[in-house]
Amino acid sequence: MGDIYVASVFLSFALLALITFSEPAKYAPIAGFQGLYKALWCVFLIVQLTLGTASFSIHTIVYFVIMLSYAVGDYLVFSKAK
Repeated sequence: MGDIYVASVFLSFALLALITFSEPAKYAPIAGFQGLYKALWCVFLIVQLTLGTASFSIHTIVYFVIMLSYAVGDYLVFSKAK
């Protein structure tokens, strides 16, 4: 069930991105949400690793790098948009 939820959320993000492609300001709240949850995910993973409740694996490292790159990228794009 979790995979269905995740797939539907990301498909919704993609469809809204396509719908608002000609008007990026309409997509800004969604992009802001994405940047925030990705940054929080990275912080929570670091906390779990520090507390010893999570462990490193190749999957964890790759996923962390991907999420961090998107969080930083979102921040850079939207900080220049002001």
